Amino acid sequence: MEKLPVVLPSLEAGSKRGRGDDGDGGDGGGAAEGGGRMSKRERKEARRRAKEERRSREAEPMEEEPAPAASPSQPAAPAAPPSNPAAPAGPSFPYEVDADDHCESPSIAYSHIAPLLRLALPSPSSPVYDPYYCDGGARRKLEALGFEVRHEKEDCYARWAAGEAPGHGALLTNPPYSADHVEKLMSFLTSGPQRGRPFFLLMPQFFHKHEYYKRLTADLRVFYVVPKKRYVYEPPADFRDRKKSDTHKKSSPFVSMWYCWGGSDGANERLMQAWAKDGNKEECDLARSKSALRDLRRK
Repeated sequence: MEKLPVVLPSLEAGSKRGRGDDGDGGDGGGAAEGGGRMSKRERKEARRRAKEERRSREAEPMEEEPAPAASPSQPAAPAAPPSNPAAPAGPSFPYEVDADDHCESPSIAYSHIAPLLRLALPSPSSPVYDPYYCDGGARRKLEALGFEVRHEKEDCYARWAAGEAPGHGALLTNPPYSADHVEKLMSFLTSGPQRGRPFFLLMPQFFHKHEYYKRLTADLRVFYVVPKKRYVYEPPADFRDRKKSDTHKKSSPFVSMWYCWGGSDGANERLMQAWAKDGNKEECDLARSKSALRDLRRK
């Protein structure tokens, strides 16, 4: 039998899927137009264009379908509440305040000074006056210790200027530290009839270094009750915006202590002797002077 020749169909030049010159087979890595191979530069350019087209398509906003209209028999759904409702307004005061001044003294601070405060009062029923109002915590904590308290939300400076300070046996306060509040307080305590009344001030240690404090207390033998563990002061809820420093707070950013004056040198000495006998020495130290304060810091 005569053998017939086998004829193979020719392949079109552009039908192959070969690898490029660099061994890659990605987008644009096949045959070029007209049947020839693409150069390395042309393949790279083709891949770049394809990538830009994909990014352009992905960036196009999706068209939202319009919400179906409510039928006459079906009432429209109520509007959703705002995702971030406004925070509740803080308390108001009849005088200008600094939000950073609003921090309540801890109960332990009142417990430390209560024995001396009782001895300093002319009688057990004599009121204790705290002129600086925050949220009323001072009244609650002092009354829990058995004291009669004068503590109102009012402009104390206006009352002092008018000579209308409420009657009291001793003044006890944790004053605002901003602006000139402490200087105004010290001026009030060391002038007129107030000069002969006891005071107990909870303030940072550095205030005794101010020039106005040295001048106004030059002839007073102020002594100091210093806690061995720093007091923690907490702002009442909604009084100010929360700060990063409020998170995991373990202590105050400063060392505070009680500034004490018995009303006279004799009363002062009795208070210090009573502390030496029955004071809470496990939790507090007593410094009879500013030089004694320096000795405590060296311990």
